[in-house]
Amino acid sequence: MMSQHAPIDTTSPLRAKVNRPSLDCLHRRSTQPHSEPGKPFTTNVMVPPLEFAKMNLAFYADLISALEKDDNNSQTATSPVATAKRITSFNMSRNASWSQISSSSGLPKTFHAPGMKTDVRIRVFEREFHVHSVVLRLYSAFFRTFLDSADKGLATSEGQFRYDYVSVLDPDGSWGLEVAKSGMQSPTILSPLKEGMEPRSDEVAFEKLLCAMYHKKYCINSLRELSDMTRLADFYCCLPTFSTSLYSALWHSPLLIAEIPSNCNSTLILAQKLRHPLLFREALVHVVCQWKGYSHFLEGHYGLVCSVTSAYNRVCERLLAANQELFLAMNLGGQVRVDICAATGDLERQQTPTQNAHFYRHLYNQWECEQEDGMQKVMEALRVLLENNLVLERKGGLAGEDEYKHGFLCAEISDSELPWNMEEEDW
Repeated sequence: MMSQHAPIDTTSPLRAKVNRPSLDCLHRRSTQPHSEPGKPFTTNVMVPPLEFAKMNLAFYADLISALEKDDNNSQTATSPVATAKRITSFNMSRNASWSQISSSSGLPKTFHAPGMKTDVRIRVFEREFHVHSVVLRLYSAFFRTFLDSADKGLATSEGQFRYDYVSVLDPDGSWGLEVAKSGMQSPTILSPLKEGMEPRSDEVAFEKLLCAMYHKKYCINSLRELSDMTRLADFYCCLPTFSTSLYSALWHSPLLIAEIPSNCNSTLILAQKLRHPLLFREALVHVVCQWKGYSHFLEGHYGLVCSVTSAYNRVCERLLAANQELFLAMNLGGQVRVDICAATGDLERQQTPTQNAHFYRHLYNQWECEQEDGMQKVMEALRVLLENNLVLERKGGLAGEDEYKHGFLCAEISDSELPWNMEEEDW
């Protein structure tokens, strides 16, 4: 469903706020006439949700179109993604709360809340959801604004629902919710669907976003799905709620975690959008591990460049400390000098210094069992350099071995260096 869009015009007062929807810009109808031609919009000019969705979609369209691909499209058994999928290959469908999301029976999906009856019906393409207005108001600034707006429709003919919304497709391939009129079907199509649009993926993303609001378990099966959910959470003004729910969801999403190494830059950008420290640090470790110089993918993301540079510099500091201890250890002579000289045969001159982790892993493994006197400091320096700071990846990879033969996994960043305001609770 993602498509290319022209760059967002940040000189426009409306478009400059595209990354964080302003409730002043989200009203469906204008209560006053539009500004005269040539004059900027006034603050009381209100934009239909579909118009706003067009602008908001550009961020995610650019992100998805730039997702990195594996050098070899046919994943081998030794690739990081294939290995992670094999090691964490438990079946999500064993849990009913997950399997219901992955298969649509055509029946309405009802979310339950103790002591309350559903009073909102939302039809997203072929899926129908019955939810509670109080939950939507609590976790979504979008619904807080619109549920009681003058635009809301009357109760449905069934008499069960106070609010009734239906998905409406826009000519550019985006969609939004509109108040359902009598006899209105979902989706209401304003023009033919764009090539590549996938309504099914947004149905699933919307359902899982509702799961986040209701604190229900769910998993995320791909980076594309995470991007879809982030886009919807951004538009419906519930990014904080979705971000908080990820602390649980990430532990049950091995397929998503398996995609991070080969798509670490994309993941880093999404993690910044979600302001999620755990996901950000996981992606950061992979970005620094694969770092071979400035990445064009991060152009325009100054905060991310600063974070990556800071983390990379710390890895270099550990590398310098380890090299210093190795030089001093050579003074011990004997077998230590022989081991170091022999290990240098595996160094690859064409690689950057931070892409020779296998050299340090070889020495560490060789000396771990039998240490000569005076080797304590060099072993500690090697241990710190070869630390694995990955948290979500469960296969126990080691820097300098297998798929991480060349890269270090010890990148880290403090809370104060994260590229967002940690004190801000709503964004």
